[in-house]
Amino acid sequence: MRRKNRNARKPTILSGKVIVIAIASCFAGFLYANPIAPTVISGTASFQTLGKTLNVTNTPGAIIQWNGFSIASNEITRFIQQSASSSVLNRVMGTDASNLLGQLLSTGKVFLINPNGVFVGGGAIIDTAGFVASSLRLSDSDFLSGKFKFEEHIGAAKIVNHGTINANGGPVYLVAPNVENHGVITSPTGEIILAAGKSVELVQAASPNLRVELTAGEFEALNVGKLIASSGRVGIFGTTVRNSGTVSASGASIDAASGKIFLRAKKDVTLDGTSVLTANGGKGGEITIQAGEKSAGGTLLADGVIEAKGSVEKGGLVQMLGDRVGLIGNARVDASGDAGGGTVLVGGDFQGKNAEIQNAERTYVGANASIVANAGTSGDGGKVIVWADEVTRFFGSVSAIGGSHSGNGGFSEGVQDFVFLILLGIVELCFKVNHKLTHGLFPVLNRHRPSLANITQSQ
Repeated sequence: MRRKNRNARKPTILSGKVIVIAIASCFAGFLYANPIAPTVISGTASFQTLGKTLNVTNTPGAIIQWNGFSIASNEITRFIQQSASSSVLNRVMGTDASNLLGQLLSTGKVFLINPNGVFVGGGAIIDTAGFVASSLRLSDSDFLSGKFKFEEHIGAAKIVNHGTINANGGPVYLVAPNVENHGVITSPTGEIILAAGKSVELVQAASPNLRVELTAGEFEALNVGKLIASSGRVGIFGTTVRNSGTVSASGASIDAASGKIFLRAKKDVTLDGTSVLTANGGKGGEITIQAGEKSAGGTLLADGVIEAKGSVEKGGLVQMLGDRVGLIGNARVDASGDAGGGTVLVGGDFQGKNAEIQNAERTYVGANASIVANAGTSGDGGKVIVWADEVTRFFGSVSAIGGSHSGNGGFSEGVQDFVFLILLGIVELCFKVNHKLTHGLFPVLNRHRPSLANITQSQ
């Protein structure tokens, strides 16, 4: 006689009618069980439990409410969807945070909304075509219409990742009042966004241009892990932004396209000494770091490595903006390219006259800091601007050398309109063969070297 498999359960089909099935009893004895007690609000979904694996098969755009959504370290939750463009919205109605310690897998995109917070453990693996986690509100109608409009939820908790999240070229959005990444997030040619705010709206889902509304409080976005979107886009946004890890939008190969990196804070941005930001590729990519909006009084302090290098073509664009901008420690900014140097703007653009670029009141470049926009084999050296409307203190080095076979030196400017500039650094803008200087404005107006005071100190 053929024996029945007691561990296998027939799939339960749920439609738009509100039908609740209790599966919590299947996971008794586990601190964190697979998601429990689903209610399908929109679309259809079937649920099948096989041992410690929960399989959910859903139609595109399905919306499921859960009493709890956690995964133990020895468990798997799998969403089986029609394609990588399919999405499922999971909304937690219970009072517990989502503790994802096992595996969350899907052929499509998975949304997880839990006002109690989301914690991804150190051994956890999330492997989907896209992953969105938030403790803010996302309405059913906005989800169904493809809008990423996250609204305030009083008491919303933080989102923390210590695990491995891979989106296979799709988006990874972590959105909450406070967001932390200590793990590894990858999305080749895709988009990674950490957004900390009271309410967050992604104005364009195809690029990390956010409108972040912060009416009160301190909201921090922190990365101490790795954010890797090869040839893609990475954005970190909040009241304050801090990075001591790796953020990369570099191409996967030496001649691959490079991507874009955006770090923007309502107040301050801090790049620690271990910080690495790269947007390298065949042609240099773009890196924009902005502390505070115009007249917002933000401070950007940057240490570590910032690169937008071109291995075949020209170097890229690096913008370091804020009311107060400082390159400290051993900061190195490099926008070199084999066929020509790129552009580095520190504190503003040429003579502070570009209305599209925020001007700093004060800039500081420390003695061990360097800015490089050299050409490699051919082409001219790049453009380097160190600008402030009031005070510029420059003790570091700038290099914008032309190519070894052909090309001229680049352009470097380091003056400001109103107060004074203190310069005691090294500026090198020449062609390696004939030493032809294109032009540059780095006059020494004061040879007296002051103490290395914080750039926020008044004169």
